[in-house]
Order: sequence, then C-alpha cells, then structure tokens
Amino acid sequence: MKKATKKAPRRTRVKHKFELPKVTKLKPREVLKNDAVALNKVSYSTLAKFCTQPILFRVNYLNLDRIESTTGVSAIMGRAFHNGLEVFYGGSDDYIISNLAEAIQYGLEAAIKYLEEYNDGFIKYSKTVDSKAKAIEKVAYAFNSYVNDSQTVWVPEQVLFTEEKLEHDIRVQWNGETVDLPITLNGRIDRVEKRGDEVIIFDPKMVYSFSDPDKIDAQKMIQTVQYYLLVHAETGVEPTKVVFEETKYTKNKDGSPQVRRYEFVIKDNPLFFDFYFRLYEDLGKALLGEMVYVPNFNDLYEADLAVIAYIHRLDQPDEVAKQMKRHKVDNISDLLKRKIAKAGYQKKLMAKLEAQFEQVKSIDYKNMQPQERIKMKLLEHGMSVHYHSVVEGNTYDLYQYEPSVGVKMAKLHGYVADIEQVLGVEGVRVLAPVPNTSFIGFEVPRAERVYPNLPARNAGKMQLLVGEDGQGNKVSFDLRKAPHVLIGGGTGSGKSVALTSFIQQLHKHLKKEVQTVLFDPKMVELGRFANDKNCIGYHTDPTETVTALKRLVETMEMRYTKLTAAGVRQNSELAEPMPYIVAVIDEYADLANSTNKVQTGTKTVTKIYKKGAVETAVPEYEKAGVVIAELVQRLAAKSRAAGIHLIVTTQRPSVKIISGDIKANLTTQLAFKTAKEIDSRIILDEAGAERLQGDGDALFNNGKGVIGLQAYYAS
Repeated sequence: MKKATKKAPRRTRVKHKFELPKVTKLKPREVLKNDAVALNKVSYSTLAKFCTQPILFRVNYLNLDRIESTTGVSAIMGRAFHNGLEVFYGGSDDYIISNLAEAIQYGLEAAIKYLEEYNDGFIKYSKTVDSKAKAIEKVAYAFNSYVNDSQTVWVPEQVLFTEEKLEHDIRVQWNGETVDLPITLNGRIDRVEKRGDEVIIFDPKMVYSFSDPDKIDAQKMIQTVQYYLLVHAETGVEPTKVVFEETKYTKNKDGSPQVRRYEFVIKDNPLFFDFYFRLYEDLGKALLGEMVYVPNFNDLYEADLAVIAYIHRLDQPDEVAKQMKRHKVDNISDLLKRKIAKAGYQKKLMAKLEAQFEQVKSIDYKNMQPQERIKMKLLEHGMSVHYHSVVEGNTYDLYQYEPSVGVKMAKLHGYVADIEQVLGVEGVRVLAPVPNTSFIGFEVPRAERVYPNLPARNAGKMQLLVGEDGQGNKVSFDLRKAPHVLIGGGTGSGKSVALTSFIQQLHKHLKKEVQTVLFDPKMVELGRFANDKNCIGYHTDPTETVTALKRLVETMEMRYTKLTAAGVRQNSELAEPMPYIVAVIDEYADLANSTNKVQTGTKTVTKIYKKGAVETAVPEYEKAGVVIAELVQRLAAKSRAAGIHLIVTTQRPSVKIISGDIKANLTTQLAFKTAKEIDSRIILDEAGAERLQGDGDALFNNGKGVIGLQAYYAS
C-alpha cells in the first residue's frame, strides 16, 4: 500500500479591499517646503493647466504673470450661476432666507445682478451668446431648470458649507505609506452636505452640452480626489461621494431633463487616486526641472487611452515588462486592452439620485406686491428690469420699470400671458416703451375702476375729448386733422357711450363751427339729438341714407368749386370758413349690408312693335348697401379739405365691410373690446382690443401710436 501523502494547498491571490486615503491636516510649518519650488499652491485648475496648457501654466503659476484679456462669456455665466446657487443654498450673508420660495427668488436675483454689474467690455461674447441680455436669459433659464429639477433637494440644515475656499497642508496615508504633500492644496468647494452618515460633495456646473458618460473624464477624476482631500482635511470626515451636477443653458429639443448628474462613489474608484497622486508627483518633479510626460486629457481622439496608460504607468519600461508578464501578453496593445477592460466600471459615471423630498419648487408670489411679481416673472425668463414707480389710473395701474441693457422691447409683448398668470388678472397691456419716456410699462387692470365723466369744458377749438390715459391725462384729437374716425367694438363695450360723448361735444361746444348729419339704422342711439339746432339731418332708413349721402357728395363738390375760386387748398384757409359738417354713421355694417333696392339711374330700352320701334326710359336699381359703401368711400377719400368729416362706428368689423380703401382714410381709430383678435386687427392693424375690459376700456390711435384709455362717460 502506498503511503498517503498530504496534498499541498493551492496558492490563491488575496484581493485586498481598497481603503480610502487617510488625511491629516498639518500646520503650515510642519510641511517640508523646497525653496526651489516657485509654486506654493495646487488647485484643480493648476493640475488641469499643467496637462493641457503648459505655456500658460508657466506664465500664470511660475512666472506669476497674467495676460490681460477678455473672459469668455461662458465663464462669466458660470460664475453668475454659482453666485445664484450660493444664495439659493443659504451660503451668502447678504440674504436672509426663511423658505424655499425666498431661496429661489433671491438666488435668481443674485445671479442676474452679477451679470448686470459685470463690465461689458471684459466679456468675450460668442455666436451662441452674443449679448449680455442673451447671457442673462440663458443663466435665468439654467437656474430655473436646476431648482425645478425633481432631484434638487433644498434642506439648508444639511448644508455644511457652500462656495467655501479651502487651503490645507496635508499628510496622506496611502498604500501603506505616509506622504506629506509638499505644496499646499487649495480649491473652492461648491457645496458639501451631510445626509445621515454620509458627507457628499456637490459640484454644479452650467454647460452648453452634457459630458459624455461613456468617456473617461480625467477632469472629474482630478476634481473628485482634490475635493475629497480638502473636505476630509476640513471636516475630519471621509466624504463618501462627489456628485457633478450639469445644467444645460440650451433647451433640449427632445424635452429630456435639463439637469444631468454624474455620481462618483469614492470607495469604488481607487484608480482616481492612482491618477491624482502620480500627476501630483510629476508636477513636483517638473517644478524641480525634471522631464516628465503627462496626458492631454482634452485630446479629441485618444484622451481615454492616454489616461489609462498614464494611470498604469505604461510609459515606464520596467513597469510595462512587469505587467506584461503578469497578464501573459507580449505587446503593449494587448496589455492596454486588458487595462481598459478592467476599467469598465469607470464608464458608469451617471447614476440617479433618489429624491428625498417631494416639494413644489416655485417662487412664492402670494406675498409679493404686484410690482415685485412682474419683476420676478420677467427675471425667470432672463429679462432684468428695475421697478421705478406706479401711476394709478381709472381702469389700469401703470407699473413703470427701467430695463437693463439689452432688453428687447418687442420681446416683452410675448410675456403678457405670464404676467397675467402671476398677477391673477386678464387684460394686462405692455407699453414698450411708455410713450415719451425711457421706461417700459405694464398696465394692470384695477380691481375697482373709476369711470371719468365728460368734462364740462371742451379741450379747445375743434378738439374732441376721448378719455383719460393710464396716467390720468386727458386725451383729445383735432377734428380737422383726424380727418375721419373709425370706432369699433362689441355689444356693451362702451362704443355707443363714446359716440354720445362726441355728439354732445359737437352740439354743445362747437355748435357755431359744426353741423351734424346723423345716420342711425338702429333708431335708438342718436334720435335724441335729431332736434338739436346744429343737426341738419337725421336718417334711419337705408334709402334715406343713400339720398343724404348723395347730397353730402354734392355739397363736397360744390365746396371744392368754392375753394378753387378762392385759390386755397382747404376750408380752414378761407377768410370765412364754411361750417364744418360731421357725418356720424352708427352701425355702418348694417347699412353696408342692406339689401334694400334704390334707384341709381335710368337706361334707354328700345321696344319693337308692329307700328315701329319705341324708346322708353327704364329705372336701374342697386342694393342700398353697395351704394352706401361707394358713397362713404368717396367721402372718406376727398371730403377732408372741404370741411366734411366722418365718424363711422361698427359692431361687426370685417375686411369686407371696412375695406382697405375706406380704412386708409379713417386714420383716427378707437377700438373698444372686440370679440376676436382679427376684429382688433381690422380696426387698429394690431391685436389687443380683444383683451380689453369692456365698459369704456379702449385703445386709441391717432397716427402717433396706440395708447390705452378709459373713454369718457356721457349720459
């Protein structure tokens, strides 16, 4: 029998668990400094520039020189974004914040303020962001995207510090060795929070486009270790993870979130420390004059390979030989493939943070005054304005603001709905600018309106009062310069009341200069003025209207003959001007649509009989509406110089009724509340009347631009 022999145990490689580096904070005098080293502080940007910009590294950090030049607008926007988040998380002594709404409001204000105060001459703009106004808009968009992201947690009690500049001389326990880092570490830490037993470092960034999660990001690797060492030295606690929060200031076309987070769990990334400590060591060697080779991790094509090769020291022949033997390969390409395969976990850089709180992230507008609500709503969209004053009016209060540089007037009109939403009212009007001022204004409907009565005295010779504007100023126009007036608006809008006030003024204050002819197809509005001394005609029937308009045309032609004989061009130039005639046509659409037949002339018809041919006169007929439209068009085109003026009203404006030829001569326009936007455009050539409040709220245009007013009430 064979003697049993004891089998030798198989040798197994023990995989040591990665332990985080232990950091001890040292007093500056305990650190061994080398007098030959010009650099006395190392930050993340120092190491990054050492790898990617060696010339500027020497200029900035060794020669201690600074090349004066403009700063890229993206960098300025990034600083503004950080300023806003510092306030948002309660890190600024300039703002006392008690709730989330205030944090959002004050944070946004701080971000915009930074940009506004930055000297425009020191900003290098880009094609994407070509002005300060555009920069403000982008920062506001990014800030709002960040704070409204579902994963953003606002718990000030968790924040240990924010935007803190740290500087420490440290000793590190790493791979069984004790190392004193000879150059002071420094850096600005954006935010550190303590969540339960975890200390988490956050680094928010505002970006044009997100980082590629499938690439090895050397910059984030360096930052992760730098932040870990500094925060560990500052707090005495090992941070557990670093979270990079990227917020895009360009809108995602696919509607995906504007914020993306890249989370690095410290204990899962030992190669980060291999990379950092080798880079730190090479920096020290370079400062002492030794030749070193470092990766350019901004390289477009081979940055990943360079970083992996650098971490595993594949540029060191002895190290390469040792690792080839271990991995049983005979060339560096196969060795590199093995290394990259084992580095796969580094590509899992993006992870979703579990939302800890469900909260509505919005600015608390409830406790703000109207002027503050308007300002903050515009600020949300990146438009900065400064409140100046409020003018209380009859129907509207006018809030006036000074716009910051770059705010486009035309763009403000696009945010009417946003202003209405935040104020909880309808019918807000934008004045950009307020006439005869450098302000922009927002006319906000009053809860309690005042209806101004028609003044006892008239505005002056041949002047007709219309109403009062938002600043309480009387608005009037010269009838001679009008020369014709178009009034439009729906039922109950105040159109008839305004028409009544005009006729009262004509009959009371201008009775020596003016005669009126009234056309009243509804027979309810103007009948009370029919017996007034200076009313020379009152007509309700379409047939009568045709006859009266024909007489007006004849009068016009007769007056032109008189003007020609006197050698003058218009009625006011005569030694004794002829009385002005104002034709007031109420509900012009009803008259223009009238189907009554009226005789327009005769034609000769030849009839053949057995005894011979007989010629007879046969009357010709046309619809009254067609004839009325032709006569009104003729009067509108020619009657001004002859001292004949039209005031035309309609409840149903349409292109067919108010034709281009007629409207071209009805240059003074008064629009009350209309049913549709298209009705407003027919009257004024612009929208707005459909948003009015009714009851005399009107838009008036006498060729100098559209203004809002409250029409005078006339009983």
